[in-house]
Amino acid sequence: KYIENPLIILNRKFDIRQWVLVSDLSPLTIWLFQTPYFRFSAEDYNANAFSNAFSHLTNNSIAKHSAHFKETPIQDNMWFIEQFREYLKEHYGEDYWQEIQEKIAKIVILSLASTKHKLFDRKNCHEVFGYDFMIDEHLNVYLIEINASPDWTYSTHVTEKLVKQCSDDIIKVTVDYAENEKKKPSERKEIDTGLLRKIYCSNEFPNYEPLVNKIQHQKIK
Repeated sequence: KYIENPLIILNRKFDIRQWVLVSDLSPLTIWLFQTPYFRFSAEDYNANAFSNAFSHLTNNSIAKHSAHFKETPIQDNMWFIEQFREYLKEHYGEDYWQEIQEKIAKIVILSLASTKHKLFDRKNCHEVFGYDFMIDEHLNVYLIEINASPDWTYSTHVTEKLVKQCSDDIIKVTVDYAENEKKKPSERKEIDTGLLRKIYCSNEFPNYEPLVNKIQHQKIK
């Protein structure tokens, strides 16, 4: 169902590309890369022009074909997380990113836990997923789709930095952290996992209580 009131920034529609690492299926272990990036459409948002893909779709592979691609007020049509958090503080009076990320994490956990029985469990394997989210004017979070093997190219100045960072952090989790977990508890040490944060492990019995919406229908200034 189309979102009637998507949050529009600088007259552009956007979505959030969130990388998720599944390092194990037994137990199901999920890691969230804590710095997603924000992809903007190449042309101004127009709710009455559904045939204009450049107004409604934010994928860089599509946006780059727009005749107005280089006229964007947003460099490469992408933002780092820091730019979005500044926008929240300026237009909502407070940085609500923590609450938004909690909702994203909850959706990630529930979506993967609900499909675990359909996944082939093979030890020493891992997978990176590209989750796409949108938010509306009240900062509600919507899952749009989940991509296996997401684009890992240096398509923009944003993805170049983040792909390098996440690639290093995946090695920290799948090699350093995994080797450390094989040791006796008394011999384990704290492992640096970079910007990857473990948000779920099925043998740790997470709390599935609904997240409290702390945002309470904030209005844009």
